[in-house]
Amino acid sequence: MTRLWILGPGHSLSRHEECIRALGSGDHKVLAFQRVFPNCYTHFNLVPDYWFSADPFPWLEGFEFLTSLGRPQQEKFKKMKILIPSYAAGTYASFREYAGTTPLARIEHGWQKYQVLTDHLRGEGFDIQVL
Repeated sequence: MTRLWILGPGHSLSRHEECIRALGSGDHKVLAFQRVFPNCYTHFNLVPDYWFSADPFPWLEGFEFLTSLGRPQQEKFKKMKILIPSYAAGTYASFREYAGTTPLARIEHGWQKYQVLTDHLRGEGFDIQVL
């Protein structure tokens, strides 16, 4: 049986650095929640198997990180499944119907930027799945 470890964005992660680094090997999967990615990589050298957020705002930092890498550097991240809920894959109006507001709305052209980055990464071969 494969175990799934879910890493949340709490500050306590830094107190468990040795355990988190060990998650990079072994018979288990890792899901990074919200802004845990790219921090799990930059701080712990951990590429998660899955990355999920219910709000698209946390994806901006990670999407920008991924697009800033050269193609050879991007390869290690292309097996990571980026899981986007269906209500966050369409228009901002549709998102508001299901989820309310997001800090992304306070960024000028934030929703458009999120969609452009999503499309760009999909075109680069990243595994983006709409749930």
